[in-house]
Amino acid sequence: MPWVDLTVGLRRFLGQFSRPFVLYDHPNDGKLFRMVLNGVVPDGNLLPTVNETLVLREDIGPLVERYFKEHPEEAALRHHAGVDTEALRWACVEATRDKAPSLPTAARLHGDP
Repeated sequence: MPWVDLTVGLRRFLGQFSRPFVLYDHPNDGKLFRMVLNGVVPDGNLLPTVNETLVLREDIGPLVERYFKEHPEEAALRHHAGVDTEALRWACVEATRDKAPSLPTAARLHGDP
């Protein structure tokens, strides 16, 4: 896929949401996300405002590993964006289960405080 198509597609996808929110667990994930989001595109493709958060909780990494142990069919597809996304989502839910509803401890990089 050409980079311009990837950028346009990502912007269109994020544009469906009033306040898109992106979590990632490695700084390089955020760099790649912003590189694609900020890519060179034809005029008229608005750059959406996205709330990005780097998850720094020490319990998230082991929970991601647990997810893959408990879902071997997903482990075979590890490092595919959708599979890793689901593992991180699951780990964040597990880490905050039975606690007051709040986001995981994180370093906020962009967006709302």
